[in-house]
Amino acid sequence: MSNHPYSQLFELSPFPAVVSRLDDHRVLAVNVSAAELVGVSPKDAVGQPVSGYYVDPAQRLELIDRVRRDGRADNVRLHVRRARGEPFWVLASIRVIDWNGE
Repeated sequence: MSNHPYSQLFELSPFPAVVSRLDDHRVLAVNVSAAELVGVSPKDAVGQPVSGYYVDPAQRLELIDRVRRDGRADNVRLHVRRARGEPFWVLASIRVIDWNGE
């Protein structure tokens, strides 16, 4: 995590948050809440493809098309899986942001 003034808000937020690239689906950052939810350390999650956490990876592709078109997606039900493979549902909101120049 950077020394950005809001980095602690991201890291310590009780709301799970993940930052990933649209083009290659790689995780750029994950906060503690999200890491605990899926059962992986933040260090191990960064650099991995977020698409591997979707029960149906095609759902990620549909979501990315929507986000590229609209710049956001709100209250989207996603069927994801924990690191051990256990599936569960989440309600997510997605935004396109600039993250350290990406």
